[in-house]
Amino acid sequence: MDERRLLAALREVPDQYAGRVRKEDVAGIQSMAQAGEWRELVDLLIASLAYNHASITADEASALRSYLERLDIQGSALDQITILG
Repeated sequence: MDERRLLAALREVPDQYAGRVRKEDVAGIQSMAQAGEWRELVDLLIASLAYNHASITADEASALRSYLERLDIQGSALDQITILG
């Protein structure tokens, strides 16, 4: 995934996951997206999904892994999230 596609995908994150993260985190995630704070956004998103015991699809898990790798984020809670299919 090139940088332009990565940034476009990350801008969609707040809408894509809004119904599965804690309500109090939605505003923070939206604010981070607007400010271009991508590492913080991905970190909070994954932590909130795990805290909320949310499920994600295999494609979403793959995308989140890609974000973690591209943004060089270590030690996420992705392994604590239920992956469907």
